[in-house]
Amino acid sequence: MFMSKTNSMKKTIISFVLLLVASCGWAQKVWKNPTSFYVEELFHTDYKVNEVEFTDKETIVHLRALSNGDFSFHKETFLMTPDGKQYLITNGNAIHENEVRILLGEKYKPTGPYTYVALHFEPLPYDVERFHLMEGSGKSGKKIWNITEGKPKDMSDLFNSNWRNDQTGDWILSLYADNAVYNSKVWKYESKSEKSVVLSDGKEKVTIAIGKEKNGKRQFSVNGQKVTLSGFGSILPAYPTKDDTEFSTELYNGEVAIAGWIKDFPKEFAEKKIHITAKVNDILTGEIVTESGITIDSLGQFSIKVKLNGVQSVLFEEETDNGEKVFATDLVLQPGKQCYMVHDWKNGSCLFMGEDARLQNELQSNPCTMDWIETRKVDYKEKNYKATVDKLNDIIAKTPTLSKRYRDYMNDNIRFYAAQYITKTFMPEKAVPVAEKYADVNPAMPLSLSRCFNDYIDSKLRFYIYTALEKNSGDDRDLSKVWVWKQMKIAEKKNICRGTGSLLINEIQKIAGSKTFEKFRDIDMEDAYNEWASDFYKVKCNVIDSLFSNQLVRDYCRARILGKELAFSKNLRNGASAVIDEIKNDYFKQQVVGLKNYYVELVKQNEEDVKKAIAPSSDFEGMTDGKAIIDKIIEPYKGKIVYMDLWGTWCQPCINAIKASPKLKEAVKDHDMVYVYFACRSEEKEWKIYIAELGLTKPNYINYNLPESQQKAVMKYLKVDGFPFFVLFDKHGNMEKLDRDHFQDVPGFKKKIDELSKK
Repeated sequence: MFMSKTNSMKKTIISFVLLLVASCGWAQKVWKNPTSFYVEELFHTDYKVNEVEFTDKETIVHLRALSNGDFSFHKETFLMTPDGKQYLITNGNAIHENEVRILLGEKYKPTGPYTYVALHFEPLPYDVERFHLMEGSGKSGKKIWNITEGKPKDMSDLFNSNWRNDQTGDWILSLYADNAVYNSKVWKYESKSEKSVVLSDGKEKVTIAIGKEKNGKRQFSVNGQKVTLSGFGSILPAYPTKDDTEFSTELYNGEVAIAGWIKDFPKEFAEKKIHITAKVNDILTGEIVTESGITIDSLGQFSIKVKLNGVQSVLFEEETDNGEKVFATDLVLQPGKQCYMVHDWKNGSCLFMGEDARLQNELQSNPCTMDWIETRKVDYKEKNYKATVDKLNDIIAKTPTLSKRYRDYMNDNIRFYAAQYITKTFMPEKAVPVAEKYADVNPAMPLSLSRCFNDYIDSKLRFYIYTALEKNSGDDRDLSKVWVWKQMKIAEKKNICRGTGSLLINEIQKIAGSKTFEKFRDIDMEDAYNEWASDFYKVKCNVIDSLFSNQLVRDYCRARILGKELAFSKNLRNGASAVIDEIKNDYFKQQVVGLKNYYVELVKQNEEDVKKAIAPSSDFEGMTDGKAIIDKIIEPYKGKIVYMDLWGTWCQPCINAIKASPKLKEAVKDHDMVYVYFACRSEEKEWKIYIAELGLTKPNYINYNLPESQQKAVMKYLKVDGFPFFVLFDKHGNMEKLDRDHFQDVPGFKKKIDELSKK
């Protein structure tokens, strides 16, 4: 009787508590510091999910926004679960004391670098394990991918477990529901039980006996060889011993193999299509080289080979069919080595196994980056740097076994990032000594590794050369140097044509004065450049030698001056031979000479094909009307779809788009199409080399470089608002403007061409 009353009382209390929870809308669960991924290529903003609250009435996502300007969330923002269901935003009311209220669809102006907000949505299902935050369905909206709780795995479940060697700290084995990871491979189960598994990759078999779990450890016997392993969750614990291995500073050309498995990748993406790219900066030219076209099998496995110039940082990215980046991470890799990784979407982990995996795991487990925000206050930037150093020192103090390579890489990267960050865009005199404090070169670090070092050197050269020329602009001879320097500076921005544009004219007038300016406005820039190129080389080399005493660094900077000029202009000017002779390091000298010879041979080998691919400008002699010129261009191709790309050799986004276009063309190869490349503000010599280098010589490719007056007429008629600029003409000559980013949406482009072909 007593027990019955007690049970009845317990039920009453439980019912009361449940009723109270339901009536008050108490949080059923809270994710503290969940994992998520947000990428914004221009780095105007960065969003971090600090907390997610789940109640029966709503789901609240608490964000920290780091913004360089106004930001907003529009009314079509929603949360999306793996089954594709959407849960709309309701308001942006603040919850915590440090949060601000945001009005949906209206811009918010931050008062400091960080802004904390609470976004309220319709309630997600209680059992949701992950979701995405999407600002509308279009590509341009903000997207925070794969928000998950990020808690350690439940190690009581054998077939959802990771195992490491306690002695070495290395990740050895993972047993998942349908597959296992061992020896840098994904294996299928031939048989599976709590006591043993037999793994097969189709060629080889591995038998693993499994002992009982005790204090998080198990004894495994792999093909008869016994080993005791410890279980761990989504983050690999600290390695147990110190590793004082240093980076290899050797500079040489080679490849690194990156392979792995994207586990449980989102089924909500159409046909499970995720593409892999790897990006690395060319040590000589500074250009970003992208390796892609990797095949991913039905399980999510991938492989890729990346060319390196020594130890380098490689940006590994996953993106959807329409170009949305859903994951990215930096890898520090060495030629001749292999990198095996497993990115587990379900719990947000990224783990590395096998050869040279330690540094990659340490970088994943101990991230430390400097928050970037646009400001002209040098003291703020310096404080930001010091705060980041404190953060890194705290990480190292808490994990004293972190490898020497981790410590050296993070210290160097942060130092040069700070130096480059302080000198970003501008370089007033008071910023110079501040930046120089952080820019000492560590001879133990490979010059091939730090992108930030390269950016810093470029900033220093721009500032010092500009200052040197401006201080010596007292006579006509020196003024022409200033003219050419300004010309180079603006060309580097790649936003206007060399020798033209109001920006150039305004800049020259500021330095030369209106009277002197009139005297120089008609200077032939090609002659001026050739006349003074050797002087510019001398000035740059003098600046380099005044900044660095290390001969290898001096050689590197000289090689980059010539490499960047070759990448941009495709040839070297007067005085370059003397600079090459000054380079003592054989690797850098060979790289420069090799690139120079590459362009010479490229012109020779493709001369006839380039001639055939160029439409003669004489066909349009005397024509001044933009519409008439366009009509004449497309007239021979009536009955076909014409794809027109207005581009320039000075425009890096234009070149990037052309390099990315093969996947578009492959998707519509069954359609009868013509590709017209209309060059604007491009020197003929460089233009012809670009035609050869970019492969614009196929039978259905036509290239135009008309006189400037006709270019302007065409741009006016088409209402060109920036470059690159794309238009489509259907079989009847009707024109339709294409979105500038259309080459990133292959399915959308194919659908459009399919529709046009039916008209």
